[in-house]
Amino acid sequence: MKLAAWLIVVTNIPPSLLTLQELCVLLGCRWQIERLFRLWKEDGLVDEWRSHNPWHILCEVYAKLIAAILQHWLILLALWSMPDRALHQAAKTIRQHVYWLASVLPDESACSLMLARLCRTLRAGCKMGRSFKSPHTYERLLAFE
Repeated sequence: MKLAAWLIVVTNIPPSLLTLQELCVLLGCRWQIERLFRLWKEDGLVDEWRSHNPWHILCEVYAKLIAAILQHWLILLALWSMPDRALHQAAKTIRQHVYWLASVLPDESACSLMLARLCRTLRAGCKMGRSFKSPHTYERLLAFE
């Protein structure tokens, strides 16, 4: 039995502002935002803690959220102009360098050098593989330029 392959979207955006194709790309972007939060939750373990003390839990959640924001800031700093990079790989690379980053935080010049080195590492790697089924979201967005 084959499904009708319908796409039903309820929105308040008037048809004069978006074509159906643009709406589908916009829905794909929403999915990317969901994936970002999933990355924070799964890789950052924001929803897990090691204590039963509510204040310890609160501190741990805040610390993990701050780490997730700093990680995202580094990804934006290094990869904003390179949409063909994989966030998951970039996050993993940053986590591999977190102890080195923490060790140079007190020294501003060493921290700047380390951040520049980390950005170069992220730019050189973290590439998305080719998708043979359908184009990546960034490719769909670039098609409208």
